[in-house]
Amino acid sequence: PALKADEVDAELAAALWLHLVFWAAEFPVEKGHVRQLSAYGKKRRQILLDFVAMLCKWFPQDSLLEQNEGMHGAASGLALGTMNRTVAQAAQINLQRRLWPWDQPAATGPSGKTCRSTLCALHDLLEQHWDELVEDVSGQDPAVRISVFQVERQWRFCK
Repeated sequence: PALKADEVDAELAAALWLHLVFWAAEFPVEKGHVRQLSAYGKKRRQILLDFVAMLCKWFPQDSLLEQNEGMHGAASGLALGTMNRTVAQAAQINLQRRLWPWDQPAATGPSGKTCRSTLCALHDLLEQHWDELVEDVSGQDPAVRISVFQVERQWRFCK
């Protein structure tokens, strides 16, 4: 059994959690007021912001870069004939498990941002542009939901 979670596990877990929140979480609004959150809606929004802020502060970052730099070195070691083939194959498999393009540095995307910094950017986006990122939910109780499409137009995880 694995005694330590892999960083890929953290990325996948965070991505799945955010996906579920964006698709399912509703934030109640005051009746008769368009998109003005009720007291309960404000609490739910603050819980979301606090959680994203916690991810922003504590999400794994540096170990990903070091690990993949080591794996790139291991894979290139095979090309030079200085490494056991099995070790190099394991290194290549680990590289293929990453969530970002292979031609980019390990924990950064095209713009040089880390997964952690993209979570910080998400927190700022949700906090500063809430009204632009939510859509009305039809139903008996008025509520809003985060629009996946609006968020994805302005933000990408680990890119």
